[in-house]
Amino acid sequence: MRSSFKGAALASIVFVGAAVALAFADSRLTGSDQATGDNTGHDVDVNGDFLIAGSPGHDHLGFPTGAAYLFQRIAGNWSEIAELVPSDSALYDGVGSFDAVSTDGTFAFVGGGGHDGGGADRGAVWVFSDPGSGWVETQKLQPASVVAGERF
Repeated sequence: MRSSFKGAALASIVFVGAAVALAFADSRLTGSDQATGDNTGHDVDVNGDFLIAGSPGHDHLGFPTGAAYLFQRIAGNWSEIAELVPSDSALYDGVGSFDAVSTDGTFAFVGGGGHDGGGADRGAVWVFSDPGSGWVETQKLQPASVVAGERF
């Protein structure tokens, strides 16, 4: 069951990826502090006028933890509105890697399969929202049933 779901998800991602490439053929979106090796765009989600791009190699705190960049389209132009970095980022969390970012413009979800909270590579998903004063982390999701190595 899991492999057929991943196959369907992959087909959707390929379709969305093609649509994103067509929609942005004359634009290049980069994070405000993006650097070589950040792998920005490793995972991308577009929902209406919002786009979130994972950057699993992003160096934060002096080592690669990962991050995600949130963009909004206003009057036809895309602008970065937030860099999303979990508050408890750690070395090699892989924040924003494949299948690890999503947004609806109200909430942004950023996963890190390498997060060690409660066990090596247990993984976590951080929830961000904008209460009107900027995007902030509001919750960390890490089910009790996930164990070390599952990369939730």
